[in-house]
Formats: sequence, C-alpha cells, structure tokens
Amino acid sequence: MEFVSAFVHHLRRDGGAYAGKPTTGFHAAATMAFACDTVTLYGFSGTATLDGHAISKSHGLELEHAALDALISHTLTYSDFPDERTRIAWQGTRMWHAHAPDLPGNTSTP
Repeated sequence: MEFVSAFVHHLRRDGGAYAGKPTTGFHAAATMAFACDTVTLYGFSGTATLDGHAISKSHGLELEHAALDALISHTLTYSDFPDERTRIAWQGTRMWHAHAPDLPGNTSTP
C-alpha cells in the first residue's frame, strides 16, 4: 500500500495545513483505515503520546491530531490529497475517535 505512504507524506508536507513528520501511529491509522471496514482510535489527542514516550517536536503532534480529526470528519480539501484516486478511496473509510464522540462525522458508534 505504497499510496498510503504517499498520502500521509503529502498531507503532512512542509507548507501544508498539517505540516510535520508523520509518526508511525499516523501511518498505521491511515493504513488501517484503508484496509479495514472500521477503525477506532484510542489516544491520538493532545500534545503527548498515550504511553508518555519521548517524541521529537518535528512530529508536530497537535497538527497531526488535527489532521486525524479532519480525516475522521472527512473535511480535508482536494489539495490535501496527492491525487484523485486517493481522495475517492478515502471517502469510503470509517475511522472513529473513541474519546471524542462529538467530532463532526463521529456522531455514532461503529
């Protein structure tokens, strides 16, 4: 699923709304969203990691979490996708935040 890596790096590119070095967890969440019927995320909010491990500021966790919120709510713009194929594929995904049922697009349980 090389297109997932291209998508993740395009979304987090320098100069973009969600700029930063994508974390392994972000890659995993995006990969699973394309591969599974439904993905429920635990954590992925705030300014720290769920287990408290050290993480480089280059990851920009707040922007990464904002990108996840936009992915979940399907509010990304056309320019956030590297190509039309990926944008169309994302429309069929279902990803949820277990901690944030009030997010747009996250109004019911999976």
